[in-house]
Amino acid sequence: MVERIDWNVGRVADLLRAQGKLDNTIVVFLSDNGAEGAIVEAMPIIGPVFAKMVREHCDNSLDNLGKPGSYSWYGPRWAQAATAPSRLTKAYTTEGGIRVPTFIRYPAAARRGISHSFATVMDLAPTFLELAGLAHPGSHYQGRAITGLRGRSLAAHLRKETDTAHPEGTFTGWELFGRRGVRRDEWKAVYVPADDGAPHWQLYNLASDPGEIDDLASTHPEILRELLKYWERYVRETGVIETPLSIFDAPESAFQTSHWAAAAKA
Repeated sequence: MVERIDWNVGRVADLLRAQGKLDNTIVVFLSDNGAEGAIVEAMPIIGPVFAKMVREHCDNSLDNLGKPGSYSWYGPRWAQAATAPSRLTKAYTTEGGIRVPTFIRYPAAARRGISHSFATVMDLAPTFLELAGLAHPGSHYQGRAITGLRGRSLAAHLRKETDTAHPEGTFTGWELFGRRGVRRDEWKAVYVPADDGAPHWQLYNLASDPGEIDDLASTHPEILRELLKYWERYVRETGVIETPLSIFDAPESAFQTSHWAAAAKA
């Protein structure tokens, strides 16, 4: 798959170069989020469907793994190894579930090298609009109500006019399957199973603890309270329906969380 992606991205670049458009094009490449750590066969409702499909139509013998006709996943332990040193995996709001590499090629940009500034996929649309000299239509388009953009343009950051992609104080929220997260500058709160397997709001300083190992909720309760105000604002703005953690948080997920904490501290 990596080889095919590399080849086809190269075909697009070759065509743009042949047309004289490559240096007037912004190319953004980013991965999907997280490593797949689900125990698919254990999922209620859809688990038996997957198991039956694999049993009847796939060859998951050792010699055929990863080849045509196989359908396999490597589960939470190997997924955690794949996202290390970030914590947890796909479908979690921790860094292992949402942090991805991104490559941007924009010849007109003054910024070169690696930027560690936080940004999100929501920033791409406003970036493209600004670089193309276009304006977002606002709340309506062709007589229909539309949702406004939540991201921020990265153009100034690419021009090296700002040190960070987002202005200081910008907050971002996430949620999936009852798992929640909110970030403001270097502080991040997440609501996921803790070491005891039960869900709690946890607090981390990503500048000093990018692996989200040391929960600071008890030592910095005032910061957690402030972040939860931003979470409540995110809920109001996006219409999130807050539900308990989903059925995907089986005992294996609790083991995965505590296993990660023990391994990280070791």
